[in-house]
Amino acid sequence: MVKVKPANAEALFQNWPADIGAVLLYGPNAGLIAERAAIISRSVMDGDPDDMRRTILSASQVKAGEEALIADELCAMNLMGGRRLVWLDTVADDAWSKVERALGVADPAYCLLLVTAGDLTPRSKLRQGFEKAKSAFAVACYPDDARVLERLVEKSVREAGFDIARSTTAQIASLLPEDRAAARGEIDKLLLYIADQPAGTLVDEEALAANFVDSSTVAGDGVILAALAGHVETVDNALQQLGAEESRVGFIRRALFHVRRLETVGQAITGGQRANEVIAALRPMVFFRDRPLYERAVVRWPPGRCRSLRGRLHDLEREIKTTGNNNILLTNHFMIRLAAA
Repeated sequence: MVKVKPANAEALFQNWPADIGAVLLYGPNAGLIAERAAIISRSVMDGDPDDMRRTILSASQVKAGEEALIADELCAMNLMGGRRLVWLDTVADDAWSKVERALGVADPAYCLLLVTAGDLTPRSKLRQGFEKAKSAFAVACYPDDARVLERLVEKSVREAGFDIARSTTAQIASLLPEDRAAARGEIDKLLLYIADQPAGTLVDEEALAANFVDSSTVAGDGVILAALAGHVETVDNALQQLGAEESRVGFIRRALFHVRRLETVGQAITGGQRANEVIAALRPMVFFRDRPLYERAVVRWPPGRCRSLRGRLHDLEREIKTTGNNNILLTNHFMIRLAAA
């Protein structure tokens, strides 16, 4: 049994072991599950496009089939040789009764059993079964955090032959969705925008604005900056216009981005620099219309208070992800209290 910790998962999928008979990929990050499933498939099949070496069973096929169906597929031999892949795609927790028998016959030398599922609780029979089984991996695929997204942005941009500033990387990462496939799609749009630029071109604010600064981002930033500047009435009105489709986790990460910038400005002011000059020099740049809000906010939130506020924002993000409470209500109350602080 191998229960893979999220922190170790990236390294594992860069060098996938060949002696594993079964693996379960589960979690809310459907894009990451698909990406990792593709890595496993390529590893098992050695890049061979022969579909005869791969069997994909849908959740409905697994549910409707006999208990021996999966085991029979695992024991089938490929006429042309090579390992086979049996993939049970997006199954539910109740599939464990049929998967359990198959785990006993999965021989890594001939075949690999790949099971993908949605989010599973620690009490899930499917998850517990894989965590206890021999020669099996259970890998959770959680939403990508800011650090993972920053690495994804930097790696993608540099592999495409371009350069990117650290501050721009953080800015782009703060705007990306948590799902891996959706995030890659946004990065691909950025790379398409700069595709005709010479190799080594620096990805800057112009490319950033052209691809990521949409109406929802502008609206979200307006709420955050108004709250930091102490405009309670503005925040209350703006929150009512912020759509329910706006990701509150992404919204909190935008708030963290601005708080970190305020902390940087505050430290520079402590060192003797002028607030308006420091704000104007920030990269990615602060839009001209937002500079008065930054100047007011930096007075209300000196570096010590910014550090405390970052901790509170992290706690809010954790609460939204783990408790299942109304994320919109929690975030709205937090922003109103922030404006009144």
